[in-house]
Amino acid sequence: MKKVLEVIKKEIEKEMQEVGFLEDSDNTERIYESIIEKMIEDEDSREEAEKEIRAWMKQTYEQYGSCDKTAHYAGCFYKNSQGLKRWLKK
Repeated sequence: MKKVLEVIKKEIEKEMQEVGFLEDSDNTERIYESIIEKMIEDEDSREEAEKEIRAWMKQTYEQYGSCDKTAHYAGCFYKNSQGLKRWLKK
């Protein structure tokens, strides 16, 4: 599992370099979830991996987000202000 998590982290870092942010809003495709689903078949292991990856992302990147009146969360992880600006303009 440790090696798989390292591969997932590298894929996330690659996406962050290319796009500048990682979408984390409700009702959107979260790239880290897609990567985990491709690499891990067992659902319990997937949930565990997702928890570990989210914890790593929170330590590694900045996070921005808010909820609207209907409790819909819109947010992202970003590396720098340019990444946040890209997400805000999308």
